[in-house]
Amino acid sequence: MIRISRLVHGREPVSRAISGTGHGNGGPVVFWNVTARCNLRCVHCYLGAGPDAPAAGELTTSEALGLVDEFAAVRAPVVLFSGGEPLLRGDLGVLAARARARGLATALSTNGTLITAGVAGWLAEAGFEYVGISLDGASAQTHDALRGMSGSFGRAVEGMRHCVAAGVRCGLRVTVTRDNAAEIPGLLRLARETGIQRFCLYWLVPSGRGREAAATRQVGPAEIRRILDLLYRTARETAPEEMEILTVDAPQDAVFVLERLRRDDPARYGEATRDVRASAACSAGDRVVNIDPRGRVYPCQFAQQPAFEIGNVRTRPFRELWNDPDNPVLTRFRLARRTEGGRCGACASRDLCGAGCMVRGLAGEGGLSPGDPFCSGPEF
Repeated sequence: MIRISRLVHGREPVSRAISGTGHGNGGPVVFWNVTARCNLRCVHCYLGAGPDAPAAGELTTSEALGLVDEFAAVRAPVVLFSGGEPLLRGDLGVLAARARARGLATALSTNGTLITAGVAGWLAEAGFEYVGISLDGASAQTHDALRGMSGSFGRAVEGMRHCVAAGVRCGLRVTVTRDNAAEIPGLLRLARETGIQRFCLYWLVPSGRGREAAATRQVGPAEIRRILDLLYRTARETAPEEMEILTVDAPQDAVFVLERLRRDDPARYGEATRDVRASAACSAGDRVVNIDPRGRVYPCQFAQQPAFEIGNVRTRPFRELWNDPDNPVLTRFRLARRTEGGRCGACASRDLCGAGCMVRGLAGEGGLSPGDPFCSGPEF
């Protein structure tokens, strides 16, 4: 995650408010897919979720409550409830309450279509620090086509408005494809109009249905640079108290932002560079972790394939899995950041991005290549 607003301005009040309510920096941020059930069927879903996903086999309420206790034991700062559509899980309120009781900050990743005024009020009362709502187009035509349901655009926008009205911190999340790249300016305008406090742009990762989508819908280097330039300029013009701007799944975006800062704001450039170096590289298996609906643990939500399963919380406590120095998957992901070969080995910016997204570097049967093929490298 590249926090463009923080690099540009040196502060990020919304992000700090979210993480500041939990355990600090002790353990990983938890991305928890509590269900694979969803009322939509998005073309790029990394989980392959949809209306026909079975509930059978998902963690029971008792198992899930025990897992929340494990998160607290490793001092996770934030638990992000995701899916599928997490609002379809009937015990979500029970799980969120347990997390709050254990001192964990809670966030929600949702498609927004089920958020009425009443649901938004409940989210506020339940203490969710943040709600991220996916919107994959500035028009109903684009969004609904990518999300697989007519009318989902209007309902998602209304869900945002309801959250803002209820006083819930709310962010707009968009996954960029060739289908919607031209609508990013419109989405930024929509975010401002609705009072959204966080704009998160996700680059498409080839995982789940996203693997097939990436083959035909992935944006190219010129489009990447155009979008990054737009986000950078918008961040410079926008106080982070009004709206924060971030990108996700491309650590190399930091190189682009730093180059622009060196030109436009040399005073900020030095501090921002130190900031980036302190948190460089993909966070999978290090600062973040993922648990799927059946209790399988992965380095991140985009690494959900058998070769990268760390273990299962049904057979071994989460804290033991996470703290196991001999776990081969965690070792591979953590050591991959120090790989010096491949296309990234001689790059002068390698210490700023750590060779990019680990999952995009997949090669062969579960191997990790020493470079993110999504990176434009010196072309930045």
